[in-house]
Amino acid sequence: MGVIRAIKQGYMGFQYRNNHSKNDFHNDLHVNQWIAEEPAAHQAFFAFLRSQADQFQRIVFYVQDPEFHHLFDDPRNDTNNMIPPLSHEVRTTGIGLMVRILDAKRALSTSTIYPFGNVDATFTFEIRDTFLAENEQRFTITFTNGKPALRDFVDKAPVVRMDISDLSALLYGAVSLNTLLNYGKATISDAQWTQTLRDLFPKAAYPVCDTFF
Repeated sequence: MGVIRAIKQGYMGFQYRNNHSKNDFHNDLHVNQWIAEEPAAHQAFFAFLRSQADQFQRIVFYVQDPEFHHLFDDPRNDTNNMIPPLSHEVRTTGIGLMVRILDAKRALSTSTIYPFGNVDATFTFEIRDTFLAENEQRFTITFTNGKPALRDFVDKAPVVRMDISDLSALLYGAVSLNTLLNYGKATISDAQWTQTLRDLFPKAAYPVCDTFF
């Protein structure tokens, strides 16, 4: 496995892979680690990859950035597949890691686990857990400038309902609350509080895991 370290806060790991049963010099370059914290690092990586154009048939990227294709003038891959109605295939997407919150009450009442929006509101959360029934929870949290605090149950507080799997994905940054609401995976008992709830849960940074196991 080769490694390129960029001076400008970046790291790239890659491997050579033969793609021809009768030609040992017919290879692809597989980039399986791409970490770049600033534009100069991206530019340094691409400068290196362009210098390898005469050595490889193609370059295959394994990345966790859903917007990575914007780095290319032509983001199409080499399959020439067309996706209805008139879209070009640019990548193959897979889902790997699954996360699970073990204690929803503790997770939602801890201000350091999620970048809550600066909202003043009180919500009651009903969290379903079809895998561990004893982990189903109902609790009330008051948010002051986005800082949560557990409190006694408030009968008139709007109730937010979702499954522990969706809450885990939300707090992990894998999905937005807006998407969960639109898909009916999260609901709120009083629709007039929907926008406040959306403001409370802005989209977190997309999760990335570069540990191979």
